[in-house]
Amino acid sequence: MMQELADKVWENPGFHDAAHRIELAWLTKEIGGIDESHADITDATRLMRSAAILACSETADHRRAAFRVSTCAYDLFGTDQVPLDR
Repeated sequence: MMQELADKVWENPGFHDAAHRIELAWLTKEIGGIDESHADITDATRLMRSAAILACSETADHRRAAFRVSTCAYDLFGTDQVPLDR
C-alpha cells in the first residue's frame, strides 16, 4: 500500500514542478543569486509531506528525491516554518 502511494506521488507532475522550484531556489541561495523561482512555504509544506511518503518507497529514485527536497526545504525555511512534526 505504501509503495502505491509513493508511486502516485511520483506520478504527479505537481510534485516534480514544486521540487524543481525549491531546488532552484536553494541553489540560487547557495550561489548568492536573486531568487526568481517563486518557491514558497506552500511548496515546502507539500514537499515535506510528499518526501515523508517517498522516503518509505522501495524505489531508490523516490528516496533520493525525498532527501533532496526535504533538505532544500529545511535549509530555505527552517523548522519554524516547515512542518517537520506534523
